[in-house]
Amino acid sequence: MFQLIVFDLDGTLLDTRPAMARCGNAALKACGLPTFLKEAYARFSGGGVEDFVGGILRAAGDREGKYFDLFWKTYLAEQNRDPQAGNTPFAGVAELILACRQKGLKIAALSNKDHVSCVEILEKNFGKDAFDLIRGNLPQVPPKPDPAGAEAILRHFGVLSQNCLYVGDTEVDMQTGKNARLFTVAALWGYRTREELHRFAPDFEAESPASILSLLPE
Repeated sequence: MFQLIVFDLDGTLLDTRPAMARCGNAALKACGLPTFLKEAYARFSGGGVEDFVGGILRAAGDREGKYFDLFWKTYLAEQNRDPQAGNTPFAGVAELILACRQKGLKIAALSNKDHVSCVEILEKNFGKDAFDLIRGNLPQVPPKPDPAGAEAILRHFGVLSQNCLYVGDTEVDMQTGKNARLFTVAALWGYRTREELHRFAPDFEAESPASILSLLPE
């Protein structure tokens, strides 16, 4: 029986493409590099900071990453200026979180996004009591798909891996769930297609947040 559900953030709980585009384009302009439409940022999302920033800079023409520090400093400054701007919960997510709460599951979020921003964004969108634990990118923990972050969450709650649902929308999330031996759910409403996620053999493919309700205990 599932006792814990762990959610990815970008593309799973929230549509963050407008926010990523706002911060990313401000940083690219500071570096004198071309900007991108919000749809492009969905493809950059998923990995850790190195992959996220590196992917954007390479696509913008900085293949050596010489603007990495300036980009990331500017990105975070813009994000911290208004962490909520451009972040919208996907339809049905709030209802799923409430259903998990009513069924007695512990609820956590695990993201490669900056930890402080994760906490602020999730608390502003869902309230301070929606999540029992929020884990963003922390310096002492390797980013997803390394299982360390997920395993730390399991230890925090004293829950076995087979009793945990992990919900995410990217290849990195599918690998994270499998690496940590969790029941892995592909969020098909997110930033990747069914075909892209299906090849990682998730345990369940969810068309919508509501479809996950069928997995929860009665």
